Amino acid sequence: MRGGGARGAAFRTAVLRQAAARLLGYPGEELMRELPLLREAVTGAGTPAARPLLAFLDHAEATGRTELAAHYVHTFDFDRRHCLHLTWWEDGDTRRRGAAL
Repeated sequence: MRGGGARGAAFRTAVLRQAAARLLGYPGEELMRELPLLREAVTGAGTPAARPLLAFLDHAEATGRTELAAHYVHTFDFDRRHCLHLTWWEDGDTRRRGAAL
């Protein structure tokens, strides 16, 4: 990863945020193929903030895609408190929400 100093720290933070954002996505085939690249990026950041992402990457790699997808849906699609889409707050679990998505 890039050198030290404020610019290096900002770059490492940006890499970790990008990886975290990607890992919040639905665990489809594309994300599963990207896991090694994400691990390389997170490991390369070399900061304590990388630990939770590395732990999740360990879990994701050890768990099947079907199980990860089921957990994702249960967590983010059926629990209003964890929904990643603002449509849940506007439309709840209705047909309108499907159209809004």
